[in-house]
Amino acid sequence: MAAERARRADGAADGPAFGAAPVRRTGDAAPNAPEDAGHNGKVPGQRSAAADPGGVTRSRHTRYSRGQRDSEKRSSSDVAGPRSARTASRARPRARAGPDGRAGGRAGEPAGALLARLTERDRALLALLETHRVLTTDQIAALEFGSLRRAQHRMAELYELGVVWRFRYPLLGGGSQPWRYTLGYAGARMMTATRGEDPPSPRTHQTRLERLAASPKLGHLLGVNDFFTQLASHARRAALRAPNTWRGEGLCRWLSEQQVCTHYEKTFLRNPHGGFNQPGSGLRMRPDGYGCWRARGIALAFYLEYDTGTEPLSRVAEKIERYVGRDDAEAELLEGVILFSLHSTRREQGLRAELARLPPTIMPIATTARDYGDPAGPAGPVWLLANPPPGVHVERCTLLQLARVIGTEPSGKPTVLERRHQQTLERLGLANP
Repeated sequence: MAAERARRADGAADGPAFGAAPVRRTGDAAPNAPEDAGHNGKVPGQRSAAADPGGVTRSRHTRYSRGQRDSEKRSSSDVAGPRSARTASRARPRARAGPDGRAGGRAGEPAGALLARLTERDRALLALLETHRVLTTDQIAALEFGSLRRAQHRMAELYELGVVWRFRYPLLGGGSQPWRYTLGYAGARMMTATRGEDPPSPRTHQTRLERLAASPKLGHLLGVNDFFTQLASHARRAALRAPNTWRGEGLCRWLSEQQVCTHYEKTFLRNPHGGFNQPGSGLRMRPDGYGCWRARGIALAFYLEYDTGTEPLSRVAEKIERYVGRDDAEAELLEGVILFSLHSTRREQGLRAELARLPPTIMPIATTARDYGDPAGPAGPVWLLANPPPGVHVERCTLLQLARVIGTEPSGKPTVLERRHQQTLERLGLANP
């Protein structure tokens, strides 16, 4: 150790003065090279001057500016060539479905990998999106998952596969709305294939999505879907069966506005002079949805009128005539009660006053306000009959209690409507013997 210190001191004495640039002689090793660099003075892992793009040998202790470093990195990448295929594949984003709805595969064949990744629950969700057009993440979680986190994760995967499409808008006070999901082009192709129909063109489907996202009725549509979603969520929490299963309890039927209108287009509506019109000739009702609630062996079918406060109350009350016709001529052909869901208690009171001015009807009508804040939502004791049976005093009740008060058939149709319908058939000679 003493000899080594002496040798270093001699080298420092013979070297240049402090502040002077060191002089490199041909064949000398680099100033910072270790003594065990080998017979050629090269450090393992250090590039030589020939391999350095800049033509200057630099060690790991050499100081240089940021611009020199960036320039040297760019030169090194040019010499080293492109990244390896494995590294590039890691950075490559996941491929979504193309314009033709296919995520890969040969031309003229469906994407088998996409079909293999869709579960039975995914297909049920696609059917819901096709029927009801748009659902939020919270609504999807209440209908099919029961967990918001799992719903978010799975919907993100379905979005990457191209079977669903999502959109949202920023909020005025900061942040953004929850994602709104609808059918993507790949999902639309799959649903049309299940019905044996030709798929829409990409341009047509894109136009539908643009109109849906910009529709002024989007809030109303989401509100209607949220009404039925709350019923389904209550049924799930109460350990009842899932939606659209007639053999179970809970929300056993849910039809959209278009499905209801299609059903009554095929129905022979009776005119006031006796007999029946052609299908759809007297159709004026356009409910926001149709549902059937079943609990403890009792069913209640209903038509939903979802009010957002944009129409005068007099116009809202006039919708009753569209259901029953003049003098209740068409009430017997209906299959449920009319439920009005209003956004405030004050507006509900105003509607009930307007309904009291209308001619009496045998059609059962019930109202509620969404600001009651009942934990059970529309399944809770929030409904009040607007035209209770004579001699019956009712208070706020649940759908089950409402069905018991008015009396319903096993299908959920009010008994008073079914009796009127049977009397009409007997008078026309069309009743079954």
